[in-house]
Amino acid sequence: RVPSVDSLRSEAASKANEARSRELELARQAVTREVQEEAGKLKEELRAKMQSQVEGKRESVLEEERARVAAEVQNEVERQRPVLLRESLAKVQCEADREGGDNRPPVSG
Repeated sequence: RVPSVDSLRSEAASKANEARSRELELARQAVTREVQEEAGKLKEELRAKMQSQVEGKRESVLEEERARVAAEVQNEVERQRPVLLRESLAKVQCEADREGGDNRPPVSG
């Protein structure tokens, strides 16, 4: 028995639809793969950029903190200097007195 023209057309259309469906699925998979790869690249770039910014900010904050602490130390040293000088002078005077001598030159007059 010979197939009819309509059945041949129907079979050809069905095979064409299956081929188109396969092509569309392969194209969809390829696009999905490309998008995932691009997303991975962008995510890595963003991560690197964020890490760089965090490191830069961290260094900036550390530098500010170092400067603040150095200023506080300097201010405290300046504030304590007269007290430390008086204490040192008193200690030296006490040691000189203990050694029993007045090391000052005589006052001529």
